[in-house]
Amino acid sequence: MLLIADINECLLSGDVCVDTALRCEDDIPGYNCICRTGAQGDGKVNGTGCTDVNECTYVFVSVLMVLNKVASSVVLKILFI
Repeated sequence: MLLIADINECLLSGDVCVDTALRCEDDIPGYNCICRTGAQGDGKVNGTGCTDVNECTYVFVSVLMVLNKVASSVVLKILFI
């Protein structure tokens, strides 16, 4: 039988996640850094880190996409009436 020892990277080194990450979670194998709400990325120091998401821009783009979809639907209905 092969036994694999888990190394808890979160406890081994205090700098595997960026300072703005919410927490570090040990995993087998490796670890995961969790970004706070409103941020995206892998949260890792040697990765993409945690980048703030501009919710205002995201909501604006989402509204535009919905309006575009509604407008397209209305145009299609008018064309086929």
